[in-house]
Amino acid sequence: MKKVFTEATSDSAPTEMGAVKIKRVLQVFEPGVDGAFRHVEGLVEFLLRQKDWNVGIAYSSIRSSEGLFRLVDNVRAAGGPALDLQVGNSPGLSDLRALFQLRKLIKDFQPDIVHAHSSKAGGLARLPFVLPNVPTIYTPHAYFGMGPRKGLKSQLFDSIERILAPRATSIHVSLEEAEFATSKLRLTTEFEKPIPNGVDTTRFYPPPDEDAKSRMKEEFGIPSHAWVLGSIGRLSFQKDPETLYKAFARLKQQHPDRQLWLLHVCSGNTSERDAIQALASKLGIEKETVYPSYRKDPQVFFHAMDAFCLTSRYEGMPLTAIEAIASGLPLILSNSPGLRCFGQQDFGLNQVYFGDTENAESIANAMGECFLHSDFKNNHCLRAA
Repeated sequence: MKKVFTEATSDSAPTEMGAVKIKRVLQVFEPGVDGAFRHVEGLVEFLLRQKDWNVGIAYSSIRSSEGLFRLVDNVRAAGGPALDLQVGNSPGLSDLRALFQLRKLIKDFQPDIVHAHSSKAGGLARLPFVLPNVPTIYTPHAYFGMGPRKGLKSQLFDSIERILAPRATSIHVSLEEAEFATSKLRLTTEFEKPIPNGVDTTRFYPPPDEDAKSRMKEEFGIPSHAWVLGSIGRLSFQKDPETLYKAFARLKQQHPDRQLWLLHVCSGNTSERDAIQALASKLGIEKETVYPSYRKDPQVFFHAMDAFCLTSRYEGMPLTAIEAIASGLPLILSNSPGLRCFGQQDFGLNQVYFGDTENAESIANAMGECFLHSDFKNNHCLRAA
């Protein structure tokens, strides 16, 4: 039997592994919070548990969370490198420094595979200057051009994606994302592979009974008998929280005698949080809106909800919607790319309500229809399994 000698980490002595060769993978990502990060978090934690993988990460602490720093510690504890690129999601001068840092990390770590996530990391990692000869995977987690507003910015992002596409195999998490890549970006199937997002049903499942749901509502400061609409997502143009709030305000006006609450798990800078709370106050829903901090056991958020809503302008395939399905919740969604797939026959979901993208009245009508069918028993957690 041929013996293979390899290094467990970039600075360790060679280790005899018999016929097993330890493979190195470098995960490159910019967001340290919300869905794209949680996708990376789950992937890295899985790889760390495998004996034949050595994992390194290049991340950014600008948009961070406790989960990000916990992941950094876990990677370093396992002997892998963790480099803070300190870049934002928009182009900036810091990107030049990050390019050189990333190139040096790749030279030192010598990964067998580089996996980049989202547009910023995908842009940095796929440049020939950074990756001369390393096999590369790119998961966009929704292309910017999938949004409804077309202009110079959208054209620029599409052009960059089109130019860099041959530098990696693109993994698309939904058929709509894949269709955009092939039809609009003109990617060939040679550079594209659909792999839908999944959900861990050992973590995400319905609460055991109504008492457990009531207790969770009270933990978040919500009356136990209230009907709770939930949403999870960052405060950004893509997620369109303004439409969410305007639609919820209309729903409350339609049912003034009912206890309706909004549980919004959101991340953003101080000005973004101030702006959304000012909108809640202007709409008169501030007393019935709660903003719990993100936590390492996000399944508890879904246990406090009676329905889950996303008003995004576009998505890849949001983990939060899949987790809501596994938690047995009805879905209220904007009819946008990456969300309308939940209404397809292949999904087989029987309680999904759609409203028009960027249309508060239409979304409010979808919320109202869901509310009126609160007693309907859906098949969502069964379909998730």
